[in-house]
Amino acid sequence: MRVCKNHGELPDDSFFVRSSGFCPHLCRVCERDRAKLRRRARYADPAERARILAQNTKSRTRAAVPKVVVPDTPALLEEIRRHSLIPALKETPAGIFEKLQKVPLTSPLVQNLTGINYLDNMFVHRNDARTDGLPSLNEMWASDRDIIRTVQYIVGTGRYPKPEIVVRNLKFNCLQPSHFFPSAAASIFQEFGVGRDCYDPFAGWGGRALGALCSGVASLVSTDLQQKSVDQCTKMAEHFADISAVKTEFRHADFSQFMEQTDRRFDFIFTSPPFVSTEDYGLGKSASFREWTNKIVLPLVDGARRVLKPGGKVAIHAQDRKGMPVLSTFMGVFLAAGFRLESEYKYGRKEGQKVIVYACP
Repeated sequence: MRVCKNHGELPDDSFFVRSSGFCPHLCRVCERDRAKLRRRARYADPAERARILAQNTKSRTRAAVPKVVVPDTPALLEEIRRHSLIPALKETPAGIFEKLQKVPLTSPLVQNLTGINYLDNMFVHRNDARTDGLPSLNEMWASDRDIIRTVQYIVGTGRYPKPEIVVRNLKFNCLQPSHFFPSAAASIFQEFGVGRDCYDPFAGWGGRALGALCSGVASLVSTDLQQKSVDQCTKMAEHFADISAVKTEFRHADFSQFMEQTDRRFDFIFTSPPFVSTEDYGLGKSASFREWTNKIVLPLVDGARRVLKPGGKVAIHAQDRKGMPVLSTFMGVFLAAGFRLESEYKYGRKEGQKVIVYACP
């Protein structure tokens, strides 16, 4: 039961729930009434009324979407599948290195496409990851039904279903886990890690490792439970060996065990923890938020206190989601452990994503 300001207690389904998870203090009926009053107020203004009428007239007279001729289904599927899910490699390590060294630290963090094409070619196992119980990109690519439904949507918008457009829409439909932008990672490492020993508990799809290789840190150690991610990060470091002086070490290990057992000490920790209950990396059953907190948040904070050198810092990329207050939980646990919030940077197009930097107590 929730409380409406005007009608008192009502069932939960009497309220609209925002995409952010926020539930307003007015029920659906009250919100609709308020919307009607706002529309009447707008129409009461002669200038605003004229503008709305002109806009509606323009919408009604807009040219019809031209019909798109689509080949028969078997031929279309054959044409689409001749296109590879792995894009042609267009970037070189030298070109990436030169561009990422010049990224400024801003808020929101710079998110350009430098290095993304390279990562798509290196970390192709990302196409097997699932999000929110949806099929992976590879599974959608193998499904005639998913491709045909995507084609129908594209044709309905007046476009021809070119293979690259179909792939782009399939990635959106399956909510494919995204790379961490190397440009954003490079700017963070250039600010807090130059000439220092750094650690990333979750190698992931290599975005932060690529940013570190191009930012002048002294060394980078990274762990991950996906053997393929570890192998590809190692291969990536070999590609940059002739142009980057960063010493790297990538381990197939659980971050909590590594942080508990290692004798290494680091100046800077930077990571983006996996959303265990949202993204399925093929490493076991998804966890509830409580289990995720016990397996990720608490060991990470405890481990950071142990492996950071005096004056060391830790940067965490996180976001509050519906039913998963990830950012708030990390902030609360870090502050309770004695860490000091030093700075924060907005990240991503969606509101709420941040990279927050904490100073070791």
